[in-house]
Amino acid sequence: MRPFIMMLSVVALGACASSNAAPSSKGPWIADQSTDKVTGETRCVVSAQPKIFGASVRSGAKLYATIEEHRTAGLMVGVASGGNTYRVPVGEIIWRVDENEVRELKVSDTPATGSGTVDLMSMIDTSAYTPEQLAALKQSQALTNATMSAIQNGVTMAGGTKAQDMLAELRSGTRLRFRTAQPDAGMTVRQNAGDQYAEVALDESLDIALETCGIG
Repeated sequence: MRPFIMMLSVVALGACASSNAAPSSKGPWIADQSTDKVTGETRCVVSAQPKIFGASVRSGAKLYATIEEHRTAGLMVGVASGGNTYRVPVGEIIWRVDENEVRELKVSDTPATGSGTVDLMSMIDTSAYTPEQLAALKQSQALTNATMSAIQNGVTMAGGTKAQDMLAELRSGTRLRFRTAQPDAGMTVRQNAGDQYAEVALDESLDIALETCGIG
């Protein structure tokens, strides 16, 4: 029963925000600007979503590259699933720009954004804990929050220095390729029949979308 309730909650939250995708020339990258109608908070996400007849299409079974300067988590670069209606867990991702190093994006790498996080420290009496035990508890909480946030938001993304390095590669590169770490796990990244990966051009549309979202 809980998964069904959670799915309804995600759908309801998606209905609370208005979205406006700003085209970035004719390239694959777009800037998706949205405003939460309850809080008034604005959000701008750069993504390269699958297209049909030239229009970006969001599908729960499709994965796409995404970049965001999150208001609390900072720069995040990686892969998202789904769209306005629902999202599904992405899992581990293999990512490579041109001939640069092959990067593995883990679910546990995803910065916690506040959605689905739990403050274990406030629930447990830690007065008798040793410094080592406190450190282990904090590490466990960070890992749990990152994993829950990634699953609930349908993303696997890197933050911090790794995200900055990945963005630099995207800006200077010509082609991004990525796939799930387990290609037969059920998530779809194919652009053509038989492909086990997605390939995205790194053209001027990326620069335009990043500028629109104020991501430097």
